[in-house]
Amino acid sequence: MAARGDGQEPLKPLIEEESVESLTIENKTGGLSAKTGRLTLAGVKGKALAAPPAALLERLQKLDPDKTEADPALLKDLIEALASFDVASLEVRDVSATGKGEPAEKPYSIKVGRIAANRTAGATVGDFALEGFSLQSSDGGLLSLSRFGLRDARLSSLLEAPFPQLAGVEVKGLAADLPDARIGETSRMKFSLAGVEANFGEFREIAPTKLSARMDRLAIDLAARGEAPSTAQFLALGYRDLDLSAAVAGEWREKTQEAIFAPLRVEGRDMGAATLKVTFGNVSGAIFSSMAIVSKAAAMAASLKSVELVLEGGGLIDRLLTLEAREQKASVEKARAEYAKGAGLAVASVLGGGEKAKKIAGAVSAYIMKPKRLELRLAAPAGVSALDAISRKPAEILESVEVEALAER
Repeated sequence: MAARGDGQEPLKPLIEEESVESLTIENKTGGLSAKTGRLTLAGVKGKALAAPPAALLERLQKLDPDKTEADPALLKDLIEALASFDVASLEVRDVSATGKGEPAEKPYSIKVGRIAANRTAGATVGDFALEGFSLQSSDGGLLSLSRFGLRDARLSSLLEAPFPQLAGVEVKGLAADLPDARIGETSRMKFSLAGVEANFGEFREIAPTKLSARMDRLAIDLAARGEAPSTAQFLALGYRDLDLSAAVAGEWREKTQEAIFAPLRVEGRDMGAATLKVTFGNVSGAIFSSMAIVSKAAAMAASLKSVELVLEGGGLIDRLLTLEAREQKASVEKARAEYAKGAGLAVASVLGGGEKAKKIAGAVSAYIMKPKRLELRLAAPAGVSALDAISRKPAEILESVEVEALAER
């Protein structure tokens, strides 16, 4: 428990394997009671902390979250303390807690089926998992989660960035049913998420040079919120709920100095889907620098080489036109024709009115008339830089690039 004097002191074996069948903690004055099932700990090594543990604990107790600048070295010292221990495996099962809530006669309760951390060394957690989580709050809110997981979380990176470096993160089976008193007494925020998974690789300084992520079925119950301004438009279109999925992938290629994001995709049930591919050129490794001035300068030097957009399906467009026709007391066919014409004129005008602008406008109009599939591709082999975007008019930029626009008719 004393501070170590030797900065190079090696880790020493502390615990080969230990287990506790159950643990109960009660704070009668605070109305808190917590209990765990079996707790197992194996392969623990450690060494004395760089700072006296008692002093570190006192600093933690004095910490004001709104005034972290009062002890700027605290985070560094906490990470150093974590790095003073290696843990091969830690597992806790069947955690439950109840506590006094607001109102006091309605306590909150928390349950966790399993918490595990493996391969923890040097303030890096190899694998972390939380499974079977549920919360019932005093105000009647419910929150549950099947699984939350982290892979290779390097906590020391928090000293350089506001988030830790991760190799991967996973969320499965999230569901919530929460009261929303801001809207009304019966209003609820109800949503569920089938899963989220993200993978990051090949870090360069503070950022990954390769990533992929997907979100599966974020379902939001719009009707449960009642007459909220944020949901009124969707309810008017006939959507009682939203069901959204998305995916993103990106990669920096050092050899060609390119950054490619493909696909960037968003899909909504009974709405349609949008897929985007973007390629940037002249992207140097300096863009990953932890020094903001360096990374911003590298970003300004990059150029946009190509953009490809594909729109599929027209569920959202069809509902918008149906609503407009009903409000105008006209036929859907008439509303569609007027919108197609108006959108074409607007796109052509915004893009400068040139031949390529008209080509894009024609494809947009055709897609509105028959919303099956729209493909747009802009390519600039020499790239369009930030300086070009500032100094040149959109029409000039558009006329200097290759344009393809096609709508399925």
